[in-house]
Amino acid sequence: MYITKEKLDEIRKNYPTLIIMDDDVTDALNFVHDVLQAEAESTKQKAPYATVSVDRLEKAAHEVFSMSGDIECEIFDEGGCL
Repeated sequence: MYITKEKLDEIRKNYPTLIIMDDDVTDALNFVHDVLQAEAESTKQKAPYATVSVDRLEKAAHEVFSMSGDIECEIFDEGGCL
């Protein structure tokens, strides 16, 4: 990973709860999104030639963000908040 331990700790501080309750799933996915985004940004700065890796990290972050929104809006195969 290119992000620093300090950056990871900074992100972790935004998510102090454990995954116990239903609402915590969104927090867990938001945490993953933030870590992926931070790694993409750090990779851009420290290894600007790693464009494929950056693209994959950004796509993964977007996918996790989309999943989080779907879960929060209860968009499953039976419908949701449109």
